[in-house]
Amino acid sequence: MHLTRNTVGLFLGMALVLPSWSQVIGTVGGSNAWGGPLGVKLDPQGNIYVADWAGHAVYKIDSHANITTVAGKPGFGGNSGDGNQATSALLVGPAAAVVDKSGNVYIADYSDSRIRKVSPSGIITTLVGSHAGFADGPSGSALVNGPLDLALDSAGNLYVVDSFNYRIRKITPNGTVSTFAGTGRKNSGGDGGQALATDMIPTAIAFGPDGSLYYTDAGFRTDPVAPKVRRIAPNGVITTVAGNGKIAFAGDGQAATSASFVSVDGVAVDPSGNVFVAEYNGNRVRKVDASTGIITTYAGTGVPGLAGDGGAANQALLWGPVGLQADAQGSLYICEYINKRVRKVSLPNIPTIPAANSGVPSFSGQTGFSSNMYMDITGTNLAQTTRTWTAADFNGSLAPTSLDGVSVTVNGNPAFIRYVSPGQIGIIAPDDTATGPVTIQVQGPTGLSNVGSVTRAALSPTLQTNPQAAFGGNQYVLAQTPDFKYFAGSPSIIAGLPFSAPRPGDTVVIYALGCGPIDPPTPAGTITSQDSALTLQFTLNIGGVPAGIVSAIAPANTIGLYQFTITIPAVPPGDQPIELIVNGVSNAQGLLITVGQ
Repeated sequence: MHLTRNTVGLFLGMALVLPSWSQVIGTVGGSNAWGGPLGVKLDPQGNIYVADWAGHAVYKIDSHANITTVAGKPGFGGNSGDGNQATSALLVGPAAAVVDKSGNVYIADYSDSRIRKVSPSGIITTLVGSHAGFADGPSGSALVNGPLDLALDSAGNLYVVDSFNYRIRKITPNGTVSTFAGTGRKNSGGDGGQALATDMIPTAIAFGPDGSLYYTDAGFRTDPVAPKVRRIAPNGVITTVAGNGKIAFAGDGQAATSASFVSVDGVAVDPSGNVFVAEYNGNRVRKVDASTGIITTYAGTGVPGLAGDGGAANQALLWGPVGLQADAQGSLYICEYINKRVRKVSLPNIPTIPAANSGVPSFSGQTGFSSNMYMDITGTNLAQTTRTWTAADFNGSLAPTSLDGVSVTVNGNPAFIRYVSPGQIGIIAPDDTATGPVTIQVQGPTGLSNVGSVTRAALSPTLQTNPQAAFGGNQYVLAQTPDFKYFAGSPSIIAGLPFSAPRPGDTVVIYALGCGPIDPPTPAGTITSQDSALTLQFTLNIGGVPAGIVSAIAPANTIGLYQFTITIPAVPPGDQPIELIVNGVSNAQGLLITVGQ
């Protein structure tokens, strides 16, 4: 813990190469026996449902990549089976399938202009439609024409892309069908109007985290017209999210509303509000960043093909991406019509820390942490390297606030980083006057962690110990003789280290953290330029008797470290409690020191 410039310099010359992190693509299911899938959705348990339009069936892919048929007879089209098991029924060109919280599966039977429903017991019925047409009202008499996509809102209402009626329809849980958006005119209307008064040519829909409904507005891929992505806000007002109405591939790196698409065939929105758009004709998936509005290519290169699994998504080859679905973790599922498979684009593993007690004071501190205090943060995916700071990382006498792409904020203030590894980060707390619970968060090379909580104190006096300094159920302080040849205590405490029990009148040196301001003052994270005295009143008791104080300083060329040189008071031999009290605050560690005779 004696962090001199010489100690820091021992790590000079370490060469570190950071990996390049990107979204990774892989196949989660598919079959050459599929006819041509259009839709992909997830159920509440994370199972994948695929609507095979050309194969006239709906499939389920479970977490073990097992594929089963949910409805229809693969390869056989038709309209039959109501009241019986869905796997013995016939479908005609199913384009989408969604699953509600109760396990009911709703199927957009596109070519038959019906909405079919499969109960949790597997029985199929017709929910809406008897022939192609348009009619609102009770589901038994309502009509749709070419249902192309489905989405469920948080209240269990089912929304339908009614493609040849140029509308988006809504089906309530009690079976009432109404028009949610669109006029029935085949046109792409302007921004600012209400959904029911806006012309549209919808093909795909998805809900955003705020309850807005996003839709692709362009006509199907065989007949693209002014391709755009539009948003229906909760108040019903329509705006354009992406697309300038031109049919082309252009605009990456620019505002999405000035970009163009060759087609817009699928849409998804992740929990952060990022919007993803499938371009069947462009063999790409584009992304509109929620915070900037900038559009980029997220997956695919524009070249049709099947390649790239295990690598970066934007370097992979897609062929005919259509349906999209984002999961709760932000991963994206892509249904590829030509490749007859579902691909998954996974986010890099982001840092994760405990939600409470996210930072643990070094030396097993028990009184929270204070300014210039050493702390350890444990978690997962915190860093891609393992190392301690080096002299090259310092800015003069100031410790680094970032190592290898890892930084930490405590109560919104940048902490100083002394050690990084995938599972642990060592920090020095920044100066602050707050007390009580404060936030802590890690920024790693792969993203920003969850927000944790730590308890901050005005003072946090903590004597040096170590988990190894335990014996017989007791925890011992780590004190040393002034020549640093021996540790103070019984030789049995830590095997292999030289120990000698000090007697009354002997001098020992003990290090501590969290003891408050020094004179001359030195800001947190800064190497002390000289030995500096503590400014607050303190006592160090052994066996309840004040020890003699030879010196109490923050040593020169250290950060956040205090050194007490004391003489053992006249106390009986054996294990004695040792307590540091600074300005009335005890270290409360319950430590012992072994006194000789």
